[in-house]
Amino acid sequence: MPRTTASIPPTIRWLIAAVLTFFGAIALAIGLGRIPLPPEQLRAPLWVVAACGVSFGALGLTVALEGAERFKLLRSSFGFVFLLSFATVFNWIAFGPGERHFSGQTTFGIGGDAMPMPGGGAELTGRVVFGIVAVAANLMIAVPLARGIARLLYRSRRRGH
Repeated sequence: MPRTTASIPPTIRWLIAAVLTFFGAIALAIGLGRIPLPPEQLRAPLWVVAACGVSFGALGLTVALEGAERFKLLRSSFGFVFLLSFATVFNWIAFGPGERHFSGQTTFGIGGDAMPMPGGGAELTGRVVFGIVAVAANLMIAVPLARGIARLLYRSRRRGH
């Protein structure tokens, strides 16, 4: 049975791609110092802001190239750049030095009332959540790379090199 995927209508796809790429460009410009912001407005190093910009921009370009078979390699490359920059940001949030400030609410049970997260536990909870996503993204990068390297080694051994 052939694999089918739901296609995003081209107008919506291009709109999503444009918005992602636009905000990625803005974040990248901030991260590179082209759009200066007062340091007190930033809660992350400039390189993290730039990585967010790269992530959004690469995702926008990946979405834009959806369905364009002749650009499959380029689309895959943008997807890989997205995943690398995304993982970098989540790794910094979860495991990087310094204090993190998280806010949010949690509910207990179905239809439970929202309860604010306690201040002291918010940083640990936030780091754990971002850490889970970071580890998942790291695995999404490492596993295919390891498989590719193993395939190359296997092929070279079969050829007697």
